[in-house]
Amino acid sequence: VEELQQLMASYPNVPVFWNFLYAAYTRIEKKGKAEEIVLEMYRKFPDYLYARLAYGHILLENKELEKFAEVFDNKFDLQLL
Repeated sequence: VEELQQLMASYPNVPVFWNFLYAAYTRIEKKGKAEEIVLEMYRKFPDYLYARLAYGHILLENKELEKFAEVFDNKFDLQLL
């Protein structure tokens, strides 16, 4: 986590570091921190597929189906995205 935070401080516009940090927080069962990262990652990189997927997962867990559809522009096939 600390290494990823340092990388993100140096390279804030590299979305893969955000995704790795989200995965790290998920792995160590820090759900609140993981969700914070997802929300910020999606805000900063709305077209980044992994940001959409992670945010979409949160929306599905919260049964926010309309928002989920909006995140994916009502396209549920990877080729369409």
